[in-house]
Amino acid sequence: MLSFEPLRKIIAYRNIKITDIVNEEGMSSTTTAKINKDKPIAFETIDRFCAMLGVPVSDVLLFVDAKGNPVTNGDNNIEQLKQEIMELRQRVAGLEKANKDLEQYKAARTESNGKNGIPGTTNRPNRFIVLELRTIRRKSKLTQAELSEAIGITGSYLGMFERQEKYMNDEHLAALKRKLPIPEENIIEIV
Repeated sequence: MLSFEPLRKIIAYRNIKITDIVNEEGMSSTTTAKINKDKPIAFETIDRFCAMLGVPVSDVLLFVDAKGNPVTNGDNNIEQLKQEIMELRQRVAGLEKANKDLEQYKAARTESNGKNGIPGTTNRPNRFIVLELRTIRRKSKLTQAELSEAIGITGSYLGMFERQEKYMNDEHLAALKRKLPIPEENIIEIV
């Protein structure tokens, strides 16, 4: 329900009587009673109050619940939103790094093809990175040592995979997929 408490506060602060405003603006005494009892009044009347006092509608009206408490817009989860933004930024940073690596690889491949005159293919095995690998591992409640032992590599090597400093091959990726629930959108193949 609507409350005219902000209007009453402005009028009191400015040392004005609402009856003087109503009389001066040619409004009825019924309007004064409705404002004092937080009853609905015409939009035109609210508009006139805003214009006369030089304030926005939010300084005249307030939406309150049945107990008289102000109602907010429901976005009280600011900390959760901040966390989601940080996670998205980390994901974007990972994608940007993968894209940069891909561009560097393409440039190096183009340059090497120009030097030896062999256009086209290489016999290089597939190479991958997994975005947010550390987060996925931690959500699966595995330590770096446990996971590295399970897939047959050292902990420091797994750390390089997590930091995207090294690319993994098909076997590494398959072993990781057996141990972790890795979403397909997190797997980036380096061409």
